[in-house]
Amino acid sequence: MTMEIRPEQLRGVVQLLENDPASYRAFGPFWWFIKRLLRRFYAQNRALYFLGGSDEPETRRRLAGLYPSESGMFEAALHHYAAKVQYGEVYDGESYWPDDESPYRLVDPDMGPANLVQ
Repeated sequence: MTMEIRPEQLRGVVQLLENDPASYRAFGPFWWFIKRLLRRFYAQNRALYFLGGSDEPETRRRLAGLYPSESGMFEAALHHYAAKVQYGEVYDGESYWPDDESPYRLVDPDMGPANLVQ
C-alpha cells in the first residue's frame, strides 16, 4: 500500500520557507517535487509567493523512477536537505543526483530575490 503525503507533513517545510525562502536550494533536484506538493496543499497561502509555474518535469520524472512513492520521495527530499544543511550548503544551488552523484544546478525563476542570496 502506497501512502500519499498529507498537508500536515509539509507544515515544517512551509514554516522553513516562509522564514528563509532562499533555503529552497538545499532541496536540490527534489525542489520541484516539494514545490508541486506545496502548490497542491498550500496554493492559498499568500506568504508562499514562489508557488509560480516554473517546473522541471524531466527532473521530477527522473526522481520518480528512483522513488516511485510520494512518501519515499518526500523522505529522500528531507534527507537531501538535511545533508546540505550538515555540510553548510543551504544556499548553494549546486547539488547532485541521488542515483549517480552527477552534478545538478538548481535555480527556480519563481524564487526571485531568494536566488540572489549567496
